Amino acid sequence: MTKLYPLQFTALAAVVALAACGGGGARAGGSHSSADNPLLGKWHLSSYVANGATPDVTCGWVDLVFTPNQQILIDAHGSQAPGPVTYNYVPGGSSENVIGSSGGFVIYKLLGPDDIEQDSAYTNCKYHRAG
Repeated sequence: MTKLYPLQFTALAAVVALAACGGGGARAGGSHSSADNPLLGKWHLSSYVANGATPDVTCGWVDLVFTPNQQILIDAHGSQAPGPVTYNYVPGGSSENVIGSSGGFVIYKLLGPDDIEQDSAYTNCKYHRAG
């Protein structure tokens, strides 16, 4: 029997959840426009707390920009990593999946209208809306 490790289980659960929501498109969870997407806009790193088990892992991106079909990740040196994305969220929900072109995804907890947190086992990266 193959043992599933926590990260593999999380990825498997995400695939199952995306399939249940109609394939993980931008409109999963119901019909709504991109204007309803709380993640759209510019975000700036506001705080970071290292995980004791992985103290060398830090937040790689200090700025995030989300548009209806693209993300731009910006590091401390100003280097940008743009790419196409789709979103999986439910209006009024507490988190949102950002799915990249490779099929990988990042979950952001929606802490309030102007605050998000990257949901990661390795870092605690919080961002505040910048515009």
